[in-house]
Amino acid sequence: AGDSAGETGARLVMPNSLNVTTSAGAADAGKNPVLDANGLLNTNMIDASPTSSADVIVQADGSGKIDEGFLQMTDAQATVLTDGSDVSSYHTHDDTTLGLKSIAETPTYYLTTIPMVDVFTETSQTNTYRGSFANSAPSADVTNSSITTDAIYFMNDAVLAFSSGKQVIVEFEAVFRNGNTSEQGGFGLATAVAPFSDYDDATVAAATFSFQSTDLIYAHTSTGAGGAAHTETQLSGVDIFAQNIYRIVFNPGTNVLFYVNGSLKATHTTNLPAAGTIKFGWGSDGSDGNYISKISPITIRVER
Repeated sequence: AGDSAGETGARLVMPNSLNVTTSAGAADAGKNPVLDANGLLNTNMIDASPTSSADVIVQADGSGKIDEGFLQMTDAQATVLTDGSDVSSYHTHDDTTLGLKSIAETPTYYLTTIPMVDVFTETSQTNTYRGSFANSAPSADVTNSSITTDAIYFMNDAVLAFSSGKQVIVEFEAVFRNGNTSEQGGFGLATAVAPFSDYDDATVAAATFSFQSTDLIYAHTSTGAGGAAHTETQLSGVDIFAQNIYRIVFNPGTNVLFYVNGSLKATHTTNLPAAGTIKFGWGSDGSDGNYISKISPITIRVER
């Protein structure tokens, strides 16, 4: 290695781009710093008391540390970071798990399953059981619904209700029969069967998936107060004739989340059910349309 004069050594000199003068000026803009004859930075390249650090090279102070003016912290703060006495105040942190909820706030759950045995009250519908699914076979063009006889869970000798203040998560698989006719109904959490034959029912407190027409599926919530006390969101990208996994997450007083095959499809924050015993059911308003033909055992998690 050598410089432009042919000298040998370990340094590289680029005369056309370096500043070797002792005075600073506009002509020095954009040039690289070099060492002077003593091996130090030229004096015009450093500033012990900078008015702006944007274009100033960092240097050490008399004690061998970076001057405080070049740091985004004080000497005292740097000392705290070194000895670890109170580092918490200098960075953002919490105890979240995967960004979902604080570890201290993460609830534990009771876990149960409604098996495919005769725990349902049926209206003009007979359920037969094959493998892990119930085959739903409406018998006439009337309301065809099944709903659990009692609450989906008992807590402390009391039934689980929308007013219990507990998060409830229900998940199941279902397959629709393709009837290609205009028929409506629903499936999910409710206090009575009305939402299972009327996709936008407002008379029963509910958090359900509902369907209407040949292949339209919705998220549905209602307070049960009647009138306009219901909310529906049409869900896109869901083939109701395929075997899908449906999940409803009821967060009391906050929202209801609706998932299909693990994908969040709707979030309801209005017309949330707030009273009445929580039951599970499904049904339709006829026997020739898109009623649920098969449904799996229902898995339920209830916040402790």
